[in-house]
Amino acid sequence: MNDRGFAVTTMVYASVVLLAMVMFSVLAIVRSEYSNQREFIDEINNELTLCLERDEC
Repeated sequence: MNDRGFAVTTMVYASVVLLAMVMFSVLAIVRSEYSNQREFIDEINNELTLCLERDEC
């Protein structure tokens, strides 16, 4: 393989690795946001349940 082919192959692999890292980062952020929203929904649900049980809203 000549130097030009090696350079092109290196660029392709670097692009794939960079794209994979960005994709994993985005998925981690989305998962974190979902987890935060889920905790908020559970907290509201618990407060509403207590409100209905005690009849003090």
